Amino acid sequence: MRLKAVLFGFITFCGLNYSVFVSAQTVTARTDSTVVATPNPDPNKDRIVKTEKDKGLSKPGRAALFSAVLPGLGQVYNGHYWKVPVIYAVGGTLGYFYYTNNQNYQDYRTAYENEIDGDPNTVQQIKNNDGQVVTLSVNALRNNRDFYRRNRDLTVIFSVLAYGLNIMEANVGAHLNEFDISDDLSMHWQPSVQFASFGAQPAPGLSLHFRLKN
Repeated sequence: MRLKAVLFGFITFCGLNYSVFVSAQTVTARTDSTVVATPNPDPNKDRIVKTEKDKGLSKPGRAALFSAVLPGLGQVYNGHYWKVPVIYAVGGTLGYFYYTNNQNYQDYRTAYENEIDGDPNTVQQIKNNDGQVVTLSVNALRNNRDFYRRNRDLTVIFSVLAYGLNIMEANVGAHLNEFDISDDLSMHWQPSVQFASFGAQPAPGLSLHFRLKN
């Protein structure tokens, strides 16, 4: 009987201690506690809002468009005024070569056609550098005609390339105007030790650190 009473008392003691432990771990909500309400998420949070810079063409795009409409205008838009005389000097030189090569081509073509048409009333009208009319062979007329036609066509190709370079330069110049060259840009280098793989001997190296913004 005494053994049963001891066991009963031990089980009752353990049960009471367990109840007290569970009660101690339970936290009841107080009536005077402050509840922080979570604000509703912003429905426009994930929306991409375009700024004034994003609307329409960017500055490099506008500079390229201006130079496409009028060569040199994009450079003026970028503030690179000294480039405008260079552009028009190149354009004027190419225009001069086109005019002279085309003029010589027309003269030699006409003289060649007059020489091979079999009509004695049509004669050559080719003049030398002194302004005197000279008589050339059919082969010479044909070779000179082809020579000046080829030069004229090459001048047209160079003019198209110069026009494209004018547009490209305006676009690149606008990009460079927006390039950050402030004092916040820096590069720091220092010696370092490189470990190629596990168990390999360390090798000396060089570590470069670029800082673009603070």
